[in-house]
Amino acid sequence: MQRQAWRAALVAVVLLAACAPAGVGVAGAAGDDGVITRTTTFSLTPETPGEVDATVAYDVPDPVTGLTVSLPSEGTAVTVTDTDGFAATADGGYRWDGETARPTLTLAVDANRTRTRLDAREASAARSATASAASASDAGATTAEPPTVEPTAADGADASSAGYTFVDTGSWALVPVPRVGTQWRWRGGDVTLDRETRVDGAGVAGENVVYLGPSETYERRAAGQSLRLVVPAAASLRESPGEILGALVSASRTLAVGERDPTVRLFAAPTGVRWATEGLEYGGSDAWVRADARLDVAADVWVHEYVHTRQAFETTTGTRWLTEASAEYYAAYLALADERIGYDAFRSHLARGTRASVADAVLAEPSTWVASADYRKGALVVGALDRRIQLATDGTRSFADVFARLNDAGTVTETDFLDAVASVGGDDVRDAAARYTRTEAVPETWSAADYRRAFGTTPSRITYALGDDGYAVAGPWRNATAGSVPTLAVGETLTVRATVRNAGDRAGAYEVAIRRNASGGTGGDASGGTSGGPSADGTNDDASTDGEVLDAAGGTLDPGATASVSVSAAARDAGDYVVELGPRAVPVRVVRPTEPRVVDVSANRTRAGAGEPVGVRATVENPTAVPANATYDVAIDGERRTTWTPHLVANETRTATFVVTFPDAGTHTVTVADRTVSVAVAAGDGTGSETGGVGDGTGGVGDEHDGSGAGTTGGAPGFGLGVALAALLLVGARRVRGRGR
Repeated sequence: MQRQAWRAALVAVVLLAACAPAGVGVAGAAGDDGVITRTTTFSLTPETPGEVDATVAYDVPDPVTGLTVSLPSEGTAVTVTDTDGFAATADGGYRWDGETARPTLTLAVDANRTRTRLDAREASAARSATASAASASDAGATTAEPPTVEPTAADGADASSAGYTFVDTGSWALVPVPRVGTQWRWRGGDVTLDRETRVDGAGVAGENVVYLGPSETYERRAAGQSLRLVVPAAASLRESPGEILGALVSASRTLAVGERDPTVRLFAAPTGVRWATEGLEYGGSDAWVRADARLDVAADVWVHEYVHTRQAFETTTGTRWLTEASAEYYAAYLALADERIGYDAFRSHLARGTRASVADAVLAEPSTWVASADYRKGALVVGALDRRIQLATDGTRSFADVFARLNDAGTVTETDFLDAVASVGGDDVRDAAARYTRTEAVPETWSAADYRRAFGTTPSRITYALGDDGYAVAGPWRNATAGSVPTLAVGETLTVRATVRNAGDRAGAYEVAIRRNASGGTGGDASGGTSGGPSADGTNDDASTDGEVLDAAGGTLDPGATASVSVSAAARDAGDYVVELGPRAVPVRVVRPTEPRVVDVSANRTRAGAGEPVGVRATVENPTAVPANATYDVAIDGERRTTWTPHLVANETRTATFVVTFPDAGTHTVTVADRTVSVAVAAGDGTGSETGGVGDGTGGVGDEHDGSGAGTTGGAPGFGLGVALAALLLVGARRVRGRGR
């Protein structure tokens, strides 16, 4: 009867646990039969510097009846070294055999590309494109990928001697993704192409540019896009990753010129080779910049290349100047707005457009350009038009509104550009734009006072304020608030409450987010410590692993407006997290909880009659600087009766009281972890008493917020539902036994 009664109590615990609510995840979904997946995987070949390997593999769905591949005819030279499921065609392409489930082409890619200077005819940003499909869906339908075009450089036309635009040194490589064409035929519904790029080994694969070799990736989010800075181990940055990303975040938020790419990657190019230019944007969302580029200059190459990623328009002969002119102007303008340069440096930079070497250039006629006229005179013209538009509209519009209209237009002719200027700034500004682009006329620069009159302050100035309760932590250990972010334990939830204000003169975007760092669940020890500060640089050796955004909130604020923002996220695993307050990133460390130790087990009486309740107290302490928890067996005479899972904050001591009865006479031992207490039980009538002798349970339950060790328990406090339930079940078991007798 004794063992049956204990088992009855334990069965009750199991049944109650089984009735508790639980989340159920169901995985498994059929693949998309309407998608061809092309995966290009790059790898270094140290034995052949100047060349890298690329394997192009296709996952072909059932509706596809035919597929052919064409290799680049210019730009990146490739040689096919092996095939599986493809046969060469007479025109130099490769045709799928229709049977191989995953046909592949293995390529040797000539990685080294050099130039004496960038040809102005190629100075339009390459755009990534998705495969388009014909409307027909019969057996004769066919489709192909649209072509891409050549890259855009930062002041590259000034390079007078040969240098690299892409290179492989053997130990590392910075290379473009070859423009492999794909055509296919299918039956049934539409079939599209999904393209993936990977690296075999260390490296980072962008959509259009790949770095092969050890590296770290630093990431920030702004205005809904991910900004990633890839820093090779071979590169030595002049500026810190946090400062570079801060400038890019500011640019992302300030430039309201249309939709942003979901992800932009900037690669810091090692300076151990001779580059043809200071930076190069390639493909619309990828770019490289020399690692020694500075931020405290008007010719900020980091922002220049970022601006190129925001240019969704294509140009014609009469508007080709806009590509570099707008990037060069906004690089200087944003450096001034962020106070990284003074007004004199800004004005001097634009004044380059008045020099004799470029002043005679007609921007709408590229054949007249010399010495980077589009960069120099073009930037001055964009600045002059920006100033005229702001004066004409009382600061309600700017050249950014023209920029946005160009992005909406797609391909922009000279007439399209002038019409956009007129719609934003009026006919007088349009006339000035025509004069500055169709003739040798050169705008004058303007004084600091004239600048302030037209531009006022920066377009927007978003500030984020957190009070003493800005960070709230909730979970099994504590429910607390603080003015700085604490170290968290797995299982806790962090809530960030911020007040956002726009102190500028223009509307601006804001965003608050909690993000899991891209480095993933590498774990975290229980060494404690809290870090904080204006920047956080998450690292990741594989850019295909995104830093997951756990919660985010944002919007647009008018000048002088404020907003209250709250975001929350649960720490599901250990590692690095980031709280993003606009351009500022605050690191959050999440650790696995440490294990507390049981320091004492005692009873409120060491002698009792059979059936009488005895209060057994277990004291556990956490002497570390991080939260702790563990599950301990509570055993009587070596047989586990229940378990206890205490949660302790840093430096906390906690005591729990278990109510037990002993129906048989003799000496019985209660064990919690490695601590024991013995109780001598005398024979009795077996009925016991339902009250008395439970003990006061004093001794450091602790304050849930600061672990001060104050407080008093009574009955069975100081432990969770499981322990309290177990204590009640133990009493219940005695009652069952009493009725049985």
